[in-house]
Amino acid sequence: MDFNKLVGICDDVSRRDARAAERKVYEAAGLNSDDSVDVARRKIQRLWVEGEGRRQRLTCEGGDFDVEHGSLLKYAVKAGELGFVYTAVAKWLVPLNQIDPSDGRTLLDYVDLEVTRNEGTDLGELLKQTYRPLLIEHGAKRAAELIKPLTDQRAD
Repeated sequence: MDFNKLVGICDDVSRRDARAAERKVYEAAGLNSDDSVDVARRKIQRLWVEGEGRRQRLTCEGGDFDVEHGSLLKYAVKAGELGFVYTAVAKWLVPLNQIDPSDGRTLLDYVDLEVTRNEGTDLGELLKQTYRPLLIEHGAKRAAELIKPLTDQRAD
């Protein structure tokens, strides 16, 4: 893995250049042309998990994005680069339930917020009818579903 290969990925996403962003992920994950789909997926998932652990590697800021050091996938939703989101969720099967400390939300929480913000628009409908179900199908949860209330923790 080479996290330096991810430099500029947020710019690619904001320019809606999914191919450039995907290429950076492939290079950073160390994919080889002879890697099987399963091997490639595992390498990308490992990159994602380790990158999220290093917070600064798969996070973005800027423009009208309202999450400080927010996840790359939230940034892609805000930028309207939904092709990249689809690839990460459906093809790479990256983990979807990271809670960003700066906003306390998961990707599903953020999509729900964007659906509300964009209600009555094409983007709002696309997020609501296509991307929200896609996330749920691939295991996305809301932060409230992931955090056990104190009363439940005491019972354990």
